Amino acid sequence: MNLRGAPVPPIATPLDKVPLDKIKLPAGFKAEVWSHGHPGARTMVQGTKGTMFMGSRVISRVYAITEKDGKREVKTMLTDLTQPNGLAFRDGALYVFAINKVFRYDNIEDKLDNPGTPVDLSAAYNLPPEIHHN
Repeated sequence: MNLRGAPVPPIATPLDKVPLDKIKLPAGFKAEVWSHGHPGARTMVQGTKGTMFMGSRVISRVYAITEKDGKREVKTMLTDLTQPNGLAFRDGALYVFAINKVFRYDNIEDKLDNPGTPVDLSAAYNLPPEIHHN
């Protein structure tokens, strides 16, 4: 198999440089860019109101992508977390796993511009502090 990872730069790839033509798909399928402008995105979870949350690994960000009038808007919602690439959504709350920290942001889709102070659930998980694939 010729599978190999692609390095993720810490800046957004210019849209005209995204190699969609290199993706091999079955007949009848096509690839297109759904959203752009969030470098390092790694995991995604969708909220009940349609917000797509994306966690990153290397650049310590969580993005929120919303759609209004057919246009998508990307905002950097959280920063300065250590590898916040573990995301989950339940009952209106966004859960962010960042190595040895676990945070819950209640009613997050109503507070995208100012998420506020999260509920810190870290003690319940007792995760080791080493940076690896927790």
